[in-house]
Amino acid sequence: MAITSNATIYDGPRPVSAVNHGAALASLCSALAVLVFFKWQDSNDAAFCLVAVVTFIAFPHIGLELLTWEKRPPYDSPWQRFAVKLWGQLGLFCVLALAYFVFQGFFQSFLVPLADLGRGLALTVIVATPLYIWVTDRHMEQPEDGLYQFGLCLIGRFKAAELPVIRQFLLSWVVKGFFGPLMAGFALNDMRWFLDFSVSEGLQNSSDVYEAAYKMIYFIDVNFAVTGYLCTFRLLRAQIRTTEPTMLGWVVCLLCYPPFWDVFSKNFLKYEEGYYWGDWLSDSPLIWSVWAVLIIISILIYMWATVSFGIRFSNLSNRGTITSGPYRWMKHPAYVSKNLSWWLIAIPFFGNGGLATSIRDCIALILVNSVYYFRAKTEERHLQADPDYVVYSSWMERNSLYAKLKALVLR
Repeated sequence: MAITSNATIYDGPRPVSAVNHGAALASLCSALAVLVFFKWQDSNDAAFCLVAVVTFIAFPHIGLELLTWEKRPPYDSPWQRFAVKLWGQLGLFCVLALAYFVFQGFFQSFLVPLADLGRGLALTVIVATPLYIWVTDRHMEQPEDGLYQFGLCLIGRFKAAELPVIRQFLLSWVVKGFFGPLMAGFALNDMRWFLDFSVSEGLQNSSDVYEAAYKMIYFIDVNFAVTGYLCTFRLLRAQIRTTEPTMLGWVVCLLCYPPFWDVFSKNFLKYEEGYYWGDWLSDSPLIWSVWAVLIIISILIYMWATVSFGIRFSNLSNRGTITSGPYRWMKHPAYVSKNLSWWLIAIPFFGNGGLATSIRDCIALILVNSVYYFRAKTEERHLQADPDYVVYSSWMERNSLYAKLKALVLR
């Protein structure tokens, strides 16, 4: 094994992934088992089902962490530091509440639908927060973290606080405060669909099977996303280590999600004309089936990428380098497969509005793809500060699917 001084060549084995892929697949099996159980029980409590699925997704990773827990005596945890952290957490919750109060559009669209779920978890959060802060503080080598620094600011000790640490800490909570409710809302809506779905009535033909499979794959994906945002626990080594530091990185990421995407896509990058692949291939059942399989495979790869993160899925943040699953073959399998599926679904190159419309739609979709290209590049730039990612990136220069195909062509 060798790494050059500029870390561009690494000829060792594949770097170890931050998430055990076996545990990730066990999480997937656990989630599916829970869903089958609730479907068999004919349950209609979507909020409870969602909590159960998220819990069972997390179980394999929690179990693995407990098995590999480094046994060592706890560090000292003076009450003064604990009090500062507890005050900081209380202040943070107040800041989040104020933000949701000010941004009423976000609150009404994404928080209000989660009211039943929130009420059920509120007491757990209130009781568990002080205990978690105390236990975590006692097992930290450097306990004066972002929460402590933020608490110092709230009690007026500004000179003692480290502002760069506070900035990263607050940015990590912006990520969780925005994406957590967003993903939970998606998952709750999908859970209602799943519990109401009738297999006998909903799978009448091949088109129904395709639609159900398509929705189910994204349903599983968003459940893992919710778990990721809920399990940013330092005790599980799943905390947010660093957050995207650049405005460009935040912009290109947020553009891909509601409410920003709704405005952006309708006004600038509208590439759909209401004529889709199923309309195009309606007279060719065999080709229709092949095309449907290609779409399902592409979004299965997208879901597989999310599953590979286990409880560490999160936008705009570094929670450890993933080198297993589809990340064994490419750096950005989720982005590649998702964008490919849009070309297969929208077929902008073969619309029913004439050549000019097709050209315009293709350009629009290419620009959408460009947004994801810049997401990938800003993420890589952010992760280059992590030595583990530098090694992984170097390894991929020789071992990715693209590198192997390039070597085959140039042979």
